[in-house]
Amino acid sequence: MALRRAGTTLIELVVAAAFLGIAAGIVFESVSGNAASMDYANRRLAALDLARDQLDASRSAGRTAALAVGTTTTQVSIPSLTTKVTVTQTIAQVSGYTNLFSVQVVSSWTELGTGTPRTDSVTLSSNVEAPDS
Repeated sequence: MALRRAGTTLIELVVAAAFLGIAAGIVFESVSGNAASMDYANRRLAALDLARDQLDASRSAGRTAALAVGTTTTQVSIPSLTTKVTVTQTIAQVSGYTNLFSVQVVSSWTELGTGTPRTDSVTLSSNVEAPDS
C-alpha cells in the first residue's frame, strides 16, 4: 500500500485559483453595473427635481393670481449630463372652470454614454386652483 503525503497538490491549487478568479470577476461586474445604475438614477433624479421645481413655482403663482395659459420651454445644464435638460411646461385652463388650471411639466434629455444615444424624460402633472377673479 502506497502512502500519500498530507498536503495540497498543484492541480488543486490551480482549480482553487480558477474558482477564485471567476468569483472575483462576477463580483467586479456586479459592482460596476450597480455603479452605472446609480449614476443613471442620480441623473434622472436631477431631471425630476427640475420638473418638481417648475411645478412648485406654478403652484405658488396660482395662489395669488390666475396662471398664464400656454407653453414655455427652457434649457438647463446639469453637471452630471453632457447635454442640457429641456424643461417644457404646458398650462391649460380646465374646461368648465374659471379658476382651475392643468399644469404639465416635462423634463427631457439625451444620454450620450457608450453606444447609441438615448432620449429620456420625466413628466409631472397637477391641477392648480387660482383665486376667484
